Amino acid sequence: METMKTNSFREAWNETCLRAGLSAVSLDTAARIMAVLHVESGCTTAVTHSPKLRADLKYIQRRFGIEGGATPDAAFVRSFSRYVHEIEAHQRQSKGRTGLTLAEQAWPEWARTLYQDNYNVKLTPVFV
Repeated sequence: METMKTNSFREAWNETCLRAGLSAVSLDTAARIMAVLHVESGCTTAVTHSPKLRADLKYIQRRFGIEGGATPDAAFVRSFSRYVHEIEAHQRQSKGRTGLTLAEQAWPEWARTLYQDNYNVKLTPVFV
């Protein structure tokens, strides 16, 4: 059975930041990352193919209390909710606009840029 690659440097960096109380991923960026995953119901292709994204997701879960029985960080939840609503509004307003690609209809520019620039992942219009 094939195992997923890891990004041990990124994991070590994130762990060091957690222990030192430093931010490896800002609250705003973390909320954006998680909002995209939520709207695309897990974004499994991106998670499977990006070791750096997997490392950051682990960090985000621990840093903002969204794992196990932890209480989520209230500021994170507010930002996350705002970005989920922003993506959903973008999808409603863009649906069927022939001047846009399917990816542009599905995702705001910030989402496509965030995933492409940070994780080398092209967001696709899977669920739109």
